[in-house]
Amino acid sequence: MSIHSNIKKQLIKEESLIFMIIFFILWNLGFHILVYFPLDQSPDIQNYLAMAQLDFDQSPVRRYRIIIPFLAYFINLIFGWFFNLFHPWSFEGNFSLCFSFFLINTTIMSFVMVMIYKLCKSFQIGFWYCLVAIVAVLSSRWTAELSGLPLVDSLYLLSLVFALYGLKTKQWSYLIASIWIGPWAKEAFIFMVPLILLFAKTEKLNLLKHLVLSGILVFGFRFLFDYYFGNDWTHSIKEDLTSFTSIGISLSRLFSFHGLYDLFSVVGFWILLPLLAYLKYRNNFLTIYTDNLLLFNSYLLIVLLQALLSTDLSRMFYLAIPVLAVWIAISLKTLQIEVIDKSE
Repeated sequence: MSIHSNIKKQLIKEESLIFMIIFFILWNLGFHILVYFPLDQSPDIQNYLAMAQLDFDQSPVRRYRIIIPFLAYFINLIFGWFFNLFHPWSFEGNFSLCFSFFLINTTIMSFVMVMIYKLCKSFQIGFWYCLVAIVAVLSSRWTAELSGLPLVDSLYLLSLVFALYGLKTKQWSYLIASIWIGPWAKEAFIFMVPLILLFAKTEKLNLLKHLVLSGILVFGFRFLFDYYFGNDWTHSIKEDLTSFTSIGISLSRLFSFHGLYDLFSVVGFWILLPLLAYLKYRNNFLTIYTDNLLLFNSYLLIVLLQALLSTDLSRMFYLAIPVLAVWIAISLKTLQIEVIDKSE
């Protein structure tokens, strides 16, 4: 067996082990959120739960995000009777259906964590630095909420990490997967299109073909969906466009204590590590990061735009978590280099 095959096999084993550990952790965190979160207070959750019961008379913005609700419907249809056997006494509502969402989202978020780990390692950073960065991501409250609650954000985040990893490593299969998954997860994926075409120069025509085909499939589905249910197909587009009127509200929230706290709360005090590394040891930090500075900063701008359009600042800022994890891993490497240099 070749050296390349051995390395590839070892990496698969390493990633499988990391996936398993992360899944175990997210199972505990997500289940706690599921049982104690006030589900009835979230319009998003109520819409997705209704869609998983084949009621599509929902928000014109959310009703097309069918992949996770459909999966939850089929899992609940097959295993719902079993899930109800361990229905917690404190839980009010359709536990088996919510638990089906929980299984799906915990699995997807575990894949997201593995992809973030791979993204960190692509910077030629050691195992332990990348692992600590994943611990930082796991400690975010949004990691637990996206794992445990009946939402679709997990699939959207996976598509974004696929895109970042594909662009960073030039492994175009990940980028193609992102193109086909992202638009079904959330319409906001359209903001990733300029980023993909700008930074995937050698594969631009091939990726453009996938973007066009994916777009035709998604918009064709939306048109047929509205035609079948007797909806005005322009209604959802108008609703999407009205989100631009929220930018003023979001800006006023952003430049306030609560808005700044929303930024801080994504990773909490972990953000101090990259701040320290950048402010004190900027050259070493940028030596590792500079080649991808424009790509990652452009991605952060896209996340910021989505946050301003949604008004849900903290939840949308969480989409920046792949870049924040990379910052944390690089900062740990940078700080260790400085410690070694000083000790010598």
